[in-house]
Amino acid sequence: MKCTKCGAELQENEKICRVCGQETEAVETNALKEETKGKSDTTDGVAASEQALSGSPEPEKKKSGKMMIGVAAAVVAVGIGIAVVPRLMEDPKKTVIAAFESVNSDNQITGAEEIFGLREFLENYGKVNCESIFRIQIDGCSQPGMEMLTGAGLEIRSKADLENWKSRAEMALNYNHMDLAELQFYYGDQVFMAAAPELVDRVFTLKINDSLGDSLKNSPTVAPYLEASGVDTEQLAELVQEMMKKPENGTAKGQLDFPGLLDRYQKGCKAKESFQQAMMVEKAEKGSFLVDGKETVCKGYHVQINKDSLIAFLRTSSDFFLNDEELKKQYLDQLRLSVSMTKLFSGAMAAGDLPSAEEMLQQSYDEVKEQTDWMIQILEQSLQDMDMTVYVDPKGRLASLTGTTTVVEADMEAAESEPANEEAGTGDSSDAAEETGEAVKEKREAQIDFALDLHGGSYLTENMNGRLSITSEGATTDILYEKEENYDGEQLDSDHTVSVLSSDGTITMNASGTYITESGSCQLDMELLVPEMQPIKIHGSGMVTELEKGKSIYADIDSLSVEAEGITMNFSGELGYGPLSEEVLPLEGEELDVLAATEEDWGEIMMEVYGNIFGLMSQLTGIQ
Repeated sequence: MKCTKCGAELQENEKICRVCGQETEAVETNALKEETKGKSDTTDGVAASEQALSGSPEPEKKKSGKMMIGVAAAVVAVGIGIAVVPRLMEDPKKTVIAAFESVNSDNQITGAEEIFGLREFLENYGKVNCESIFRIQIDGCSQPGMEMLTGAGLEIRSKADLENWKSRAEMALNYNHMDLAELQFYYGDQVFMAAAPELVDRVFTLKINDSLGDSLKNSPTVAPYLEASGVDTEQLAELVQEMMKKPENGTAKGQLDFPGLLDRYQKGCKAKESFQQAMMVEKAEKGSFLVDGKETVCKGYHVQINKDSLIAFLRTSSDFFLNDEELKKQYLDQLRLSVSMTKLFSGAMAAGDLPSAEEMLQQSYDEVKEQTDWMIQILEQSLQDMDMTVYVDPKGRLASLTGTTTVVEADMEAAESEPANEEAGTGDSSDAAEETGEAVKEKREAQIDFALDLHGGSYLTENMNGRLSITSEGATTDILYEKEENYDGEQLDSDHTVSVLSSDGTITMNASGTYITESGSCQLDMELLVPEMQPIKIHGSGMVTELEKGKSIYADIDSLSVEAEGITMNFSGELGYGPLSEEVLPLEGEELDVLAATEEDWGEIMMEVYGNIFGLMSQLTGIQ
């Protein structure tokens, strides 16, 4: 180091020049500033020297850079924590519950669903205007003496205009394409119509309007019968009108809304949550299973389901259904219609002895509750804790499970008498306990082992197999189920096998089906094999002639054979369902008001019916 004023050599720690007295730190700093003046960039080495010489803080720019690096590092650490910690802190119970829910997930699209849109069909059924057809005909029978059945058939057609509350149905018995007897029904615009064209020329009508009461009272044939039976015509008219009233919110009066009940249960009942909380779940060893066509390492979990929690779940669920006010209201409406109809036609004296709809409701609920409590008591005596090992694939889906439990033979008489004993509160509890203990020793036990493997495919349950084994008194019965399915966008193949293996032999049921999307060709085969019995076989083939996914489907049944006990019957036909294609029209023909008809009118009609029946029988005899 040199003095910048006089150039004298200075020692490293000298702050003042011995020759000229110049302060070395200030001089050195100024010299360095002059040296770097005009330069746009300062290297890290120069900046470090300047800080060391001057004792001043590091430039703000440098400090900011280090701060940004620190912040970035912190962000990365937090991100890693967000991704890793949940896995480290994974709740085994939630994982297992989610795995079970994956089995019935809405995200699964089966081959049949992708082709036909089954969910949409079910959702729209009873909610949209529609029409349907079903026709079946006997083409042959191998049983001697039954050849005369060949050519006989049944055809059913229906149309429903829900918006206008109109419907029409036709059912026909035919023989070699000749209608033997056809029944036609129509309802719309408050008029009910019925006809049998092959038997009688006229169309029977019943007007269900505000004048129905007067029509019943003034009917020359119906009124005397009603009067003799003690039926109030006005009440009958009101009842019929109530029964034929257009449904509100898609639900007819007296109709039980089970989908709504299930929805209320899922949203309002805490039984499921309580049951899940009672589950004991802990991690187990991993396992390797075939999932989606490849060996997959899956996480293992040991699951224990306590018997008491299962019983609590059943009791809580039953209490919910028994106390659901909306269900009670719907059932009460149904009972009121039934009670009203019974009272109308049972006579005045008998009607006075009948309970009211409210009393019948309470009686029904008491009986259901009694039976439910009894069943739960039986289960409480017989069921034991259940142990399972569950394996979950990397996608969080159920891959496999195995489990075991024990069922003890329940004391049916004790269960029936238990409520009475509890109410009485009598008896020596110690003696009862001792007797119960002795009885338990004599009761039979059955060990139940079960297993399920979900091999997946295009959806989780596309390929799967299950086993249920019941062992009691040294004998074991195995129930096996296997499903194999494949859909490649062009062809759907599905095979199902159920086998029951016991000391008496093996019972097997096979079912397989094939559908080709381009041609609409389909095939069905079913077989039931029972020891010491001839096989029961069903074979069917046909063609889907019209298909609009989720909206309409029509198919021809080219052949359907049923073989049992050595006898084979062959059928053909068609079936279909789709949107309403045309207006629902009333029946055509000369109308006859059934309430205005006289005894003479009915006499003429009966003679006409008898004559037409004999004519049809003659035609059949001539054909044969």
